[in-house]
Amino acid sequence: LKAWLQGTPVFLEALDQPSGDWVKATELSEAQQRWVLNVLAIGDAQENNEPLAIVADEVDAGVHVSASTSIFRALSEIPGIGFASSHSPTALRTPLARLMHVQRDGTGQIRVSRPGLAVEAESAADSLGVDLTDLLATKYLAVIVEGKHDSTVIEGLLKGEPALERLVLIEGRGTKNMKAIPDASLLVDYSDLRILVIVDNARNEKIQPVLDTLKKLLGDHRGVKQAMKLSGFADLRSKATPEERTIVEIIDRAARRRVIDRVGVYGLPVRDIAQLLPPESFGLDHDWPHLEHEFKQERSGRDFKTWLREEHGVSISVKTIRKAVSGLDELSDGLVDLRESVIVALALATRDRGLPS
Repeated sequence: LKAWLQGTPVFLEALDQPSGDWVKATELSEAQQRWVLNVLAIGDAQENNEPLAIVADEVDAGVHVSASTSIFRALSEIPGIGFASSHSPTALRTPLARLMHVQRDGTGQIRVSRPGLAVEAESAADSLGVDLTDLLATKYLAVIVEGKHDSTVIEGLLKGEPALERLVLIEGRGTKNMKAIPDASLLVDYSDLRILVIVDNARNEKIQPVLDTLKKLLGDHRGVKQAMKLSGFADLRSKATPEERTIVEIIDRAARRRVIDRVGVYGLPVRDIAQLLPPESFGLDHDWPHLEHEFKQERSGRDFKTWLREEHGVSISVKTIRKAVSGLDELSDGLVDLRESVIVALALATRDRGLPS
């Protein structure tokens, strides 16, 4: 009663999550007090079922990085229309929002465009005014392929899609170099990226059941040796093709390092990714099975692409592959499956962050 008579019947407190203590709102920083008022206004509108449109300028100014992340997540989950501007790199990590880059050009005109996260990293970072490490935080999935031809096809399949902006394509430059992926400290220890490894000439129907079983056993707190034994890993290793041995080695190392839950694999059903594209797009007169048979019959010791170039005058290059992908009228089953493997891996990576895919 005394507090009422003195004119302070209630006072407002905020929960400090790191310590678990309640703090009087008057003791908060200016930025925190501003957000207390924002939250009350938003909550009042929601409770009264009022239409809500949010326009926020420099929405996370003056708050801690973790608080900035919470602000963008909370705003992006509110039903209705909302626009929020920020100079903070934290804004780039908000997947529930449609990101737009607003800038003033040399003539003073305002231009609004996509953020361009899928272009060359240094160029994107320079354009957005952030560090390369800030740009890495916008990625959820690392797709590791054998070489430039593979990354060119994937870029072509996902061209113009938001998914391409949330993944980073890494060229392993051959299967031998890819075996050490689970031991890559920068990728495994200093990021929370999911990892999808794609190699040529591998049988998914043999590999995937073993990998799924192994993940489940390790998730049930089985020992690595026991999980390996029960999953059929030894049989997979003994019957693996040269390309599959790379995947087997990656699975082995990832399991022993206890990062297997972040690793996915996908095997292309052909010896080279170009064989998922129409042969006529490279100027070939025969289908791929016919060419494969002809190549094996000659036993010349040359690799397949060298043989194509020398015997058929066909160049399988980044330029010709890019042209072949861009000219597709429809996707072959192999390309559909490849695209799906990337999309599913990205959906799992998005789910890892507690976000809808």
